[in-house]
Amino acid sequence: MITLDGSEGHGGGSVLRIASGLAALTRTPIKVENIRISRPNPGMQAQHLSGLRGVADFCKGKLLGDELGSTEMDFYPGTETRDCLSISIQTAGSVSLALQPILIASALSRKRIRVSMNGGGTMVKWAPPTDFLENITFRLLEKMGFKIRLFITRHGFYPAGGARLEADISVPHEIMPLYIPERGKIFFCKGISRAAYGMESFDAAENMSTSCSEAMEKYFSSRNIKIKPEIKSSYEKTDSQGYCLTSWAESENTIIGASEMGDKKDLPEEIGKNVAQNLEKFLDSGATLDSNSADQVLPFMALAKGSEIKIAEMTGHIETSIALTEKFLKMKFKIEKDNDGIRISC
Repeated sequence: MITLDGSEGHGGGSVLRIASGLAALTRTPIKVENIRISRPNPGMQAQHLSGLRGVADFCKGKLLGDELGSTEMDFYPGTETRDCLSISIQTAGSVSLALQPILIASALSRKRIRVSMNGGGTMVKWAPPTDFLENITFRLLEKMGFKIRLFITRHGFYPAGGARLEADISVPHEIMPLYIPERGKIFFCKGISRAAYGMESFDAAENMSTSCSEAMEKYFSSRNIKIKPEIKSSYEKTDSQGYCLTSWAESENTIIGASEMGDKKDLPEEIGKNVAQNLEKFLDSGATLDSNSADQVLPFMALAKGSEIKIAEMTGHIETSIALTEKFLKMKFKIEKDNDGIRISC
């Protein structure tokens, strides 16, 4: 059994998600202590429980201590995996984060898996929205041989959630390396601006889209790049009001993205500007992956020798992902700093 201190590194739910996924992948029992102990609401929350119970169900494993607010958990993975499973998420726990450990656990299953998800949020703060997964993370994993599709019948915003979707995961028989040493020429800049019904009265989705498009167009023009951003606007029937913008730049070798969610307290125009600024920061850095997608793909990179990416800076989430992946898979990433970023390879 591997014992982990949940307060180390980033100290958040990422320890639970990545560790449980890797535990199921390697069939290694784990104990996690001090779970989110330094957070204002310490212990496991609804979205953490949903992900844990989902990955335990996937590998027919056993959980101890899986209760709201629990700061300690034991997980004993099983030796078989299911083809279909169902996850229920209370309130607006992120469906993206609940899905993460299952994706990691499935990486060596060499089968097709169907995951039904009821409840939760497709767009919540402090988590990648499903638009980010579909248009950035999953397309990077496609380079490694995975095929992951989301079929969303209802979106969900904080605080009510209420999302409904299915994830279809096809795992390759052999995982290919994710080798992106350089970004290459940028071809497109795209995005999706979503808002709940009721917010069309003040053009929330359009204002986010316009604000981001104008900022990105100005950015590209100042660098003599002839690209006109294409950001679509959409209104969704949801149980709570909110809005979310995801934008990404596609180049010869990679996709780099940024996203942000807002509610009535936030100006849509500011959300658009913030997403543009974050995307510009990643593009100016010379990175081949943004920080969010790098954090998500690192465990998969470790399963395919010859992988290499470049990030702008080391974040707490990336450090946690690296440390846990190395511990469970008994390998070491090679990390090299240079003038325009940090290269991570294996």
